[in-house]
Amino acid sequence: MLSILIAVMLFQIDLHSEELRCFEQVVTSCVRLGRLYEQKKEYKKALIFYDAACILEDGESCAILSYVYGKTLWGIEKSSLNLKTSLEYSKRAVKILGHTANELMCNRGSPFGCLYFGNYKEEYGDSKGAQTYYSRAKNFAEELCKRSDGEGCLALGQMYFYGKGVTQDRNKAFELIKRSCDDFGFPVGCFILSGFFSDKSKEKLRYLEKACSWGHHQACFELWRETDKDDYFERACELGGQDICDMYKKEKSFRSTYGK
Repeated sequence: MLSILIAVMLFQIDLHSEELRCFEQVVTSCVRLGRLYEQKKEYKKALIFYDAACILEDGESCAILSYVYGKTLWGIEKSSLNLKTSLEYSKRAVKILGHTANELMCNRGSPFGCLYFGNYKEEYGDSKGAQTYYSRAKNFAEELCKRSDGEGCLALGQMYFYGKGVTQDRNKAFELIKRSCDDFGFPVGCFILSGFFSDKSKEKLRYLEKACSWGHHQACFELWRETDKDDYFERACELGGQDICDMYKKEKSFRSTYGK
């Protein structure tokens, strides 16, 4: 009994020391703490230390956080703010790791991580490696779609649309992407679905409106292009952040000067 108590005390001391090192910006300590608290299912603490590691340029921690916020795991609620947070972590992961970020996401069960890494393999002539990742993407996507996950249906739809790892079937692609939006409320699916319809059509505007209302900044910007309503432009800026907003403002200025 005494030996167990001593072991617990030593563990607590080591844990405290790791936290101090993390606060002193030792990235490996932040990563270890993130993993430890994830394993212990103390997710609020895991988020804190993975975030610290991401800030200190650990790309894998950024990729983990992107996945967690995007899939609304660990008690994260579905919201436009959390979708934006997921995208910000994803951009940071890719900036640090390049295409390796997608491989890490794939290993976490992300069908899009597998699909994008397969695309990368194919682009650089590794067709065998590409097919391996496409197969993993298909397996993850099918399983998620069966579990009413919009991302899974969208990923599978994208694979059928482009013929990646499956026989190309654009009718099937449309139905899967439609499910991701209409049945499971996945905003990216609604945005992609809007592209199947002609400009200014009721269907296109309806799906853009859905995506925008669920926090997809590109959909809001596209709605502004379609309708010239400044409310959509302001929403796009609010959701996209300063860099995205500045880019949108350049197009708005160009359109006001030279017309559509």
